[in-house]
Amino acid sequence: MAIAAIGMFAACQKEGTFNPKEKIANVYEEYTSTSAWYNGVEWEEDTHNQPKALSERWIWDGNLLSKIEYPEIYEIDGVEATENYVMTFTYDGKQLVEANSEEERMVVTYDGKKLNKVDMYWGIQPNSITEPSVTYTFTYDGKKISKINVSMSDEDWKSNGSRMQKSRMIKMLTQSLLPSARDAEKLLVAAQKVAAKKGAKGSQTGELSLTWDGGNISKIVASYNGVQVATVEYTYDNKKNPYQGFVFGLVGETIPSDEIGLGFANENNITKMVMSEFGEEPEVEEYTYTYDGKWPVSVTCSNSYSDEYNRYNYSRTTYFEYK
Repeated sequence: MAIAAIGMFAACQKEGTFNPKEKIANVYEEYTSTSAWYNGVEWEEDTHNQPKALSERWIWDGNLLSKIEYPEIYEIDGVEATENYVMTFTYDGKQLVEANSEEERMVVTYDGKKLNKVDMYWGIQPNSITEPSVTYTFTYDGKKISKINVSMSDEDWKSNGSRMQKSRMIKMLTQSLLPSARDAEKLLVAAQKVAAKKGAKGSQTGELSLTWDGGNISKIVASYNGVQVATVEYTYDNKKNPYQGFVFGLVGETIPSDEIGLGFANENNITKMVMSEFGEEPEVEEYTYTYDGKWPVSVTCSNSYSDEYNRYNYSRTTYFEYK
């Protein structure tokens, strides 16, 4: 999911306050992608389609999000079956302090109201693991996050690029703080590739530097050991994003914006993303929305690429149901 509106949030009733009455109940996804290549004689094509299907089910305990169920469909001897991947949440009062699943654990610490550090643990029985696989630390400019440092060992940088892209907890974290979870993952993978090429040794840190335009993040620069490796820039519409925030002290509360203490993105909705990984052609994604009143009920993300020998088209639509 490539948008900020795919996390867990409180609804925006009017500017500066959050209304807990509207809660996401179900999220559905569908996508199609077509790749074509010229083999020297003719064009060959490969198409993948996923019809609309339930991807997330949100379970609430009053005004706090208790867990998310992710249905996973698989086949055994030709018979289709569904198994739920479950992520549960633990709070200290109204602040999220931990998220758990069978193979992942996220531990959150704060400096007062401000998010200070997030430790991620991966592996079977993650509660028994004592050393974090990845650590995120946050720097602020006033109430807004200005930098996110991502630290892990050199071996983890080399091996965890694909894991970072697949991790539901990392997606949950990044889509709560940044305009797009997918873009943040790709920026970090770009830094990981640089680390691998340079033969990194010991603990390494990648950095995401954020530029704000009012209540929206307009630019993110990814660096590795102080060297810029990729950037992403965003354009927004003028509609209020009802999903600004997340469960970091916001779910279930009506809080004036000047008391939140956390500068999460974004006030408005992304309409265009341009990612530039140095030395490669920029990648562009477009976003379109449908609304029911002030609430988005679907968003479509699409991109395409073509040159003399390759063509690529991709479109993903996410649908939201509220309770």
